[in-house]
Amino acid sequence: MSEKEVMQPRPMIRADLEAVALLEQEAFPEPWSFNLLAQELVFPDSFCFVIDNAPEEGIRAFACFRVQAGEMHILRIATAKAWRRKGLAGRLLETCLETAGQRDAKEAFLEVRASNEAARLFYHKHGFDTVGIRKGYYFSSGEAALILFKKMA
Repeated sequence: MSEKEVMQPRPMIRADLEAVALLEQEAFPEPWSFNLLAQELVFPDSFCFVIDNAPEEGIRAFACFRVQAGEMHILRIATAKAWRRKGLAGRLLETCLETAGQRDAKEAFLEVRASNEAARLFYHKHGFDTVGIRKGYYFSSGEAALILFKKMA
């Protein structure tokens, strides 16, 4: 398998959940539980993708989003620390936007921690603008979330 083939997102399956839950723990200060991740696989209008390698190397990155009423809401995009800054999150985001567009989404939204400069820069690089703030959005810290928006073609 070539490196290019390895880096292509594929739909997440139930067998991926254990590895995705571990990546979730590594990537987020308030990680989702295994059960919450599992619900995204069966929730109507929810889509999840992973980028993996050979089975012994596991999940490198994943993304989950929903499409409802012409809107895409990005729930999660995470990359394993060893694979950050290699274009995986961008490839996942492109796949998510394309999939949402095929389901008639016209706009994309997400929330990001106000302190997460790397994520803010990533989304701004991909055409998202900050359009609002949700004060006290994150339960454990009380930190605000920025609302990011992108008009889709």
